[in-house]
Amino acid sequence: MPATFTSCPTFNGINGTNGLSDSVETSSVSSDEDGIIIKPHKKVLTPEMVNEGIKIMSYAVRGPLMIRANELEKEVAEGVKKPFSNVIKANIGDAHAMGNKPITFIRQVMAIITHPPLLETDAFPEDAKSRARDILAGCRGGSVGSYSDSPGIEIIRRHVASYIKERDGGIESDWKQIMLCAGASEGIRGI
Repeated sequence: MPATFTSCPTFNGINGTNGLSDSVETSSVSSDEDGIIIKPHKKVLTPEMVNEGIKIMSYAVRGPLMIRANELEKEVAEGVKKPFSNVIKANIGDAHAMGNKPITFIRQVMAIITHPPLLETDAFPEDAKSRARDILAGCRGGSVGSYSDSPGIEIIRRHVASYIKERDGGIESDWKQIMLCAGASEGIRGI
């Protein structure tokens, strides 16, 4: 009876690259009593199949809106009369710049996981230490400096999924579908 293995990309080196291109095929590999059999398959998704709106989409966190906000900010600073006294740049999600106070717990956990000897001091509350221990236990080598899976550290992704479930009234959230990133721009580039 044949055994089937995973699909794998075959690289054809078009334009000197070894990445996937429009003409790349994938192969399914199976074996039988006569040996290994490789069956090529065309890619399932092609550029022609992608919605035109997605193809032309742009993400300009520093585009025309930010340029105009900076102009208005300068005008207000120079004393130009406006119906407002300051400009809040809410498009970039910079909560601290909008006056929100930093969350102490997060900063405490970050301090501990980046310098684990702090676990042995009385400088931080036990809840922050406990969370830091959980995170460090979920890191290879017990260090946040080690490489993690591309979507982020599993234990943190699990914490995020748990938070979303609680926030959304018990609706399940799959931690495997969560990708951690350093901000919206990085997240958009990542997907």
